Amino acid sequence: MSAIDTVKQKYELLRAAMDERLNRLWAASEAMMIGRGGVTLVAEATGLSRVTIRAGIQELEALGLVPAIRVTPRRAVSRPIRVGWGDRIRRPGGGRKLSEVKDPTIVPALERLLTNEVGGDPASDKKWVRCSLRHYANG
Repeated sequence: MSAIDTVKQKYELLRAAMDERLNRLWAASEAMMIGRGGVTLVAEATGLSRVTIRAGIQELEALGLVPAIRVTPRRAVSRPIRVGWGDRIRRPGGGRKLSEVKDPTIVPALERLLTNEVGGDPASDKKWVRCSLRHYANG
């Protein structure tokens, strides 16, 4: 059995139990144990990108789990690795930007559209819309 088949079988056994972060860290540890060419071999066996595996190696080093002997990446990972995420899987700030951030005119436009249909509690700042989205979609 070749090295790539061994890594592929290990990955298939563990894949269902791993989240995104553990997946990255496991692939990085496998690549480091293989040594030269390990990143490429693990990438081929698992289907993960080499950039993801290199990011996992940097994260393992930043956590202090391995000595600073590292696989030298051909391309540096563009984002700095920050450790101390707690129970998070992804870095803070990931995901889509809010619609209000992408288009600052959307909130005033919605307020103008819903001017006559907004109700609320005069004692607090709670507001709600009295009509449904279907009503506005039909025009």
